[in-house]
Amino acid sequence: MLCLALMNAMTTGVLARRAGLTLKTVRAYADAGLIYSVGRTAAGHRLFEDEALWCVATIRGLRGLRGLGLTVAEIGSLGAAAHRGLRLADLLDAAAARTATRIVQLQDTLERIEAFRAENGAELAGEADFTGDPRRPGV
Repeated sequence: MLCLALMNAMTTGVLARRAGLTLKTVRAYADAGLIYSVGRTAAGHRLFEDEALWCVATIRGLRGLRGLGLTVAEIGSLGAAAHRGLRLADLLDAAAARTATRIVQLQDTLERIEAFRAENGAELAGEADFTGDPRRPGV
């Protein structure tokens, strides 16, 4: 006998349509533990209760935090309302540190590009040909 909860459950496709998401997004949320399935069909398809719609709406509301550099997993960790502000502050600190590191890396890349341009200006301007193989001097 099928549990009543499973009889009223919706498949991934139904949840995706009702929530206005793609199947891929629903599966990603489920795989990340952001929404929970209540079982599977005989064919192995995940089943979700109406609660999953609330979870998706919450995720969408928090998704704006991705623009602040937070990952989906970090946003998912904000699930519990208790101490959410303190947890968010910690996550924002981590995102800021990642961003600062990335800025340094990108600045280094820009400096290497400019150094290459300076060293190879004639070749880049078409005034000379690149000669030789830098891995084999004298060739």
